[in-house]
Amino acid sequence: MAASVGVFTGSRGTLGFAGSTSWTELITNQGHTVSTIGGSLVGNLNDKDVVVSGLLNFAGGATASAPGAAQPGEIAALTDWITDGGVFVLTGENYGFRETYNTWLNPFGVNLTGVSTNFNASATFASDPTNPYLANVTGQSIPISNRGWYDVLPTGAEILAGGSATPLVFQLDIGAGSLIGIADTQFLKNEFPNAGRTFLFNVAEFAPGFEEGSGTAAVPLPAGLVLLLSSLFGVGMMRRRTATPA
Repeated sequence: MAASVGVFTGSRGTLGFAGSTSWTELITNQGHTVSTIGGSLVGNLNDKDVVVSGLLNFAGGATASAPGAAQPGEIAALTDWITDGGVFVLTGENYGFRETYNTWLNPFGVNLTGVSTNFNASATFASDPTNPYLANVTGQSIPISNRGWYDVLPTGAEILAGGSATPLVFQLDIGAGSLIGIADTQFLKNEFPNAGRTFLFNVAEFAPGFEEGSGTAAVPLPAGLVLLLSSLFGVGMMRRRTATPA
């Protein structure tokens, strides 16, 4: 299925590393349409089926106010879009990206922790024949020069790569769509074909597609609850999701 894929650019981030072939070209060669998002997601989602953050821009410091961080109104717009069939692929990279990355994750009950300067590893994709995103990658490794992993995942999140101690790729279905988190984007070096690349192609190929009003209506969290959840993350009181062994 041909998809409309949006990728962060400019002040927000960039998809992939320098290489002989750009990710825009790679995705286009799969039969998809690629467009860039250099500003707010608000008003820039309804013509897209998939959005990939790529490398978040945290010029000036990896903080909640960094250029690549979630800005006012974006989480609400993103939630509505995912609920109606959109797929948001959030990828992290570079030492210290955690704070910026978590501005996107925490509102969905997910937290990234364990930032390390040298956590080079390969994470094996799980086996789930019901999940089309895992087509042709089950049992293969996604190369991770990892600097973080998820310590909090909500009930219903599926670990797609990594173990219960250090989940590295997850999928959280929300309404008709999904939030997919990849803790490090080493695989996005576009000169190195690997299972991570195939996984991203699968997401574009099998995404359900945005259709306004197709998902279950999202229930916004009260402001007080959002603050409470943020506090719980800060003091480490939220329980870890018990993962089912792959």
